[in-house]
Amino acid sequence: MSPTHRVGSKGFTLVELLVVIGIIALLIAILLPALQSARRQAYTVQCASNMRQVGLGLTQYITANRERLPPVYLLTLAGGTWPQGWWWSNEIIRGKYLSSIKGVDGTRTFTTGNPFMCPSAGIDPMPVTVVLNPALSPPGSALNDPYRWHSYPDPESRVGTQYMPNCRNGGSTNKADDNLASPFVYFDTGAVRNNVDAPQWTRMRTKVRNSSETVMVFEGNAHNLTSASRLAGRHGKRDRNGLTNLLFFDGHVATFPTEPFDKADLANQPVTSPSQGLQIKYHGTAGVRFFLREQ
Repeated sequence: MSPTHRVGSKGFTLVELLVVIGIIALLIAILLPALQSARRQAYTVQCASNMRQVGLGLTQYITANRERLPPVYLLTLAGGTWPQGWWWSNEIIRGKYLSSIKGVDGTRTFTTGNPFMCPSAGIDPMPVTVVLNPALSPPGSALNDPYRWHSYPDPESRVGTQYMPNCRNGGSTNKADDNLASPFVYFDTGAVRNNVDAPQWTRMRTKVRNSSETVMVFEGNAHNLTSASRLAGRHGKRDRNGLTNLLFFDGHVATFPTEPFDKADLANQPVTSPSQGLQIKYHGTAGVRFFLREQ
């Protein structure tokens, strides 16, 4: 028996094929921006979740240490409370205040699910680079990517981080009763390090009077938040001004445009270059406090 043939059957013509391809391309062009936008929003939400985890680890440390906020950074110094030096993210993990993750050194990268990593950022191969990011740089800029680590108290304990506590150094305007006193302090000079336990450098959670407005952790890797240029603008559309997440002492995270912070600094304290370090004092954004005694 001979095979049965369908009478009049034929394949697609070239014109029909081109029409189908055109329709598919059009659908992709329509849907792709929406998918990219959804992914960016998901990254922003995941970043906020990471910051909450980091904040929870810090809060547990503070509770366990009788309301005392930890130092952010301390070089090795014989004697004293921390003779082997101190780096805050290392100690949060070593103390098991946050789920254990592997440390980060010059040859390894962040592990998957690391709460110290922002999903909107890349991984800078030079982890000791300080972020000096003009806040008007769009998301996707490599200036947003660097992380920071230190090997105190030992190299195996180091944990890289793309988030930092709201911190300034032990300078002349950062004593506990100063108007520009920051919640966290880092210590990098011998004179200050010898007095790390002195009352003027000790930070207690009870000093945070506006927990819903006072910034606890910000996006960036600079452990001296002196300027808006050190806020990383990792979120939002790549052709627009960046957005940044801020974690507050009451545990909530909110997303803010970086432009108002940057413009307020430039307008009130003009300098020739943002990298000179504009002091965050006139941030111009309601509901955000960077200092303990800010009015």
